[in-house]
Amino acid sequence: MTDRMTNTPHAEFSTQYAADVEALIHECRDDWVGFSAITSTAASYVRDFTVTEPIKSLSLRIISDMLDAGVEAGDLTNATERGFAPWPLHKRAVLQKISDEFDHYPHGPVSGEICWFTSD
Repeated sequence: MTDRMTNTPHAEFSTQYAADVEALIHECRDDWVGFSAITSTAASYVRDFTVTEPIKSLSLRIISDMLDAGVEAGDLTNATERGFAPWPLHKRAVLQKISDEFDHYPHGPVSGEICWFTSD
């Protein structure tokens, strides 16, 4: 595991990671964000793209931080004016659901799979 993947990252990682998460949060304010943006951000910190567990782990960390910032996970729908139906789940349940579903995609989920993310 590289320094860029530790739970107590170096300052360089922390600064870049925070900027990357903030960029995703900003993107969520403008449009719905799919998994491709998140998994590609996570993959940029992993040297071996064939190892999916570190990408999954970091993707979940990114999603956790996004949820803490008010981003919602949910589904696109025509049933609401907003066009989005947030999952009526607490953060821990959202992360568990995503983690369970992530395993169904051997190369990682892409946009349109599992859920979408947005923020008002």
